[in-house]
Amino acid sequence: MDEYLANLIGLLLSDGSVYYDKSKRTYCIQFTNKSTLLRNLFKRLMKQCFGVEKFYEISCKNAISVRVFSKNIADYLFRYSPTYRTLPLEQFPKANERSVLVGFKALHYNSVKYPPCKIPEEIFSQKRCVAAFLRGFTSGDGSICINKKHSIYRVELTCYHPFLRKQSVECLSALGIPASARRNSVYVSGIANYQKFLRVVGFVR
Repeated sequence: MDEYLANLIGLLLSDGSVYYDKSKRTYCIQFTNKSTLLRNLFKRLMKQCFGVEKFYEISCKNAISVRVFSKNIADYLFRYSPTYRTLPLEQFPKANERSVLVGFKALHYNSVKYPPCKIPEEIFSQKRCVAAFLRGFTSGDGSICINKKHSIYRVELTCYHPFLRKQSVECLSALGIPASARRNSVYVSGIANYQKFLRVVGFVR
């Protein structure tokens, strides 16, 4: 595990997916985002990690999806997480649910089934990998709230997967950044913690 791969996995677990594309008869590694900056980062990381040169782009609602087709790359990524889908299983097609659960059990939380995605254990072995992962993860699904009048400084990471929320808090804790998980988000609150997050993790710019 290095920083490039950790950063890429962060992007994939926020706005990405790895799935079997029946029309292409191979696996697709996809990243969908409105930000040209983040899409270009995805391309750069795919090139650095796997030597990918060819990308496909399609419009997807109000965003653009960048796709790479490769069974070998998908197999490599599945070594770190069984799936990169994060929404409850009931929120995506049954065919995809079956493909996610082959050989794996769904995770249950409050009677809801979730795909068994995870932040790889290898990321926790080095703080620089933790920071790189969080940079990709929060750049995809994070935001900042500042209200100087009321001394509110907060980083919010939207995350609908309860087990990823728990692991995200553990990642931040590993960097000495206190965080809390509530509802569908992870919060870093207070000016000191906010400043440390920007200094140690930051967002893709």
